[in-house]
Amino acid sequence: MAGGLQAGTTDLLRALADAVTAPASIEKLNPLAGFLSGKIPKRPAHWGDGRAALYLTGREALLYRNCLDKMAEDAALRALTRGDIDKDLWKWVCQLYVGHIEGTGAAPASEESLREYWKSATQPVKDFDVVLQLDNVSLKMDDQQELGGLRLYVWTPAAAASFGVATQGWPAQVSAELLGKTVCSLRVAAVTPAAALRDAQRDCVRRLDLIRAALAPWRDKLWLQWVPGDAYLMLEAGSMNVVGGISRQRTALPFDMTKEQLDEAQQVLAPFQPLTDGSMNDRTSKACWLAVRSISSSLQRSTADDQVLDLCTALEAVLTTKAEGRKGEWLAIRAMALAHRHGVSVAPVDILDVYVKRSSITHGSDRDIATEAEAKSLLSVAWRVLFWAIAELKAAKGMKLAELHGMLSDRDALGRAREAANLESSVSRDLQKFVDDQIRKPG
Repeated sequence: MAGGLQAGTTDLLRALADAVTAPASIEKLNPLAGFLSGKIPKRPAHWGDGRAALYLTGREALLYRNCLDKMAEDAALRALTRGDIDKDLWKWVCQLYVGHIEGTGAAPASEESLREYWKSATQPVKDFDVVLQLDNVSLKMDDQQELGGLRLYVWTPAAAASFGVATQGWPAQVSAELLGKTVCSLRVAAVTPAAALRDAQRDCVRRLDLIRAALAPWRDKLWLQWVPGDAYLMLEAGSMNVVGGISRQRTALPFDMTKEQLDEAQQVLAPFQPLTDGSMNDRTSKACWLAVRSISSSLQRSTADDQVLDLCTALEAVLTTKAEGRKGEWLAIRAMALAHRHGVSVAPVDILDVYVKRSSITHGSDRDIATEAEAKSLLSVAWRVLFWAIAELKAAKGMKLAELHGMLSDRDALGRAREAANLESSVSRDLQKFVDDQIRKPG
């Protein structure tokens, strides 16, 4: 690695640098193999207008696109948007080209060159306060409230003044559009305003997913339709430069929320706090957030088939691993074991029966085979599994998800699953055989 970038990224950067500074060739000049062009920033004055642009063709154009794709996925550049990376990458390529022509640049693929690029691409991270409009909800209270990690309030002239919005200019127009509407505010760390807005919108969606998933048993309530709205305002911490924007894409479905309803929601969300307070390790947190997103997504699906797909994904995220085979059997056994630990009875065959349908739906061999009753039952199981799993992980501080899986797959759990799979069906027989095979394994 160089400067924190992944090895694969630096390898592509070296290859791109070599291609850009290579002698002209037929491959290099072939526009059919790829073509990119753009202005050269800070070009030598004696070049004049005749050399104002750089043209990448052939292999170098392909390498540039591959570099951009790879860097957009690089964890070290997470604070930048793809547009930010593209801008910096183009500047770096132009510097290499100018240095090569003028004979003033470092060796193009050297560590020094890569470190210089890395230094220019990783600007200091700054804090940004972002206000996002929320559609489909109207707060019926004056003071600010917190729910699922979002600070909610109604945008007023006083809120605008407190945020630092001037009385004139585009931000003032955005503020006027927000007046009387429900907003949420977040603080994010990013390099550029564009990256800050991207991260704030993603975090808002993520926390709304948590609210929907946690409140899944209250699906009939309209707050499950909350979405980020069209308007935003943003302020870099420590500055007075407020920026804003509006993108009209949705039609709001208003929902008047009372203080009593908010209090109830806060109580339901309280057990899910480990997802937002940083107490989980990264891998466990990632799995639980996938379950949250999948449960949230299921609540917005129009067919039972699609709901079952989302809910099976939620169960897989919490109860199985990516590399584990026979996921259906394992999640059925572990869901039953987890329920047993919390004094609730769950039939593993019922879960596995729906999971078998999921395979048919996923591979397109059949459609409209899941029923609304099955989807509703699976929603209850997925919500409870996530709720119980978070409780188990919180109680045993530092427990990893793999350790939870082991605890839910011991011989006692297998024995109970064997007894429960006593129905006359092919699914029951398959589950019995699977359990018998696991019990016979040594250790």
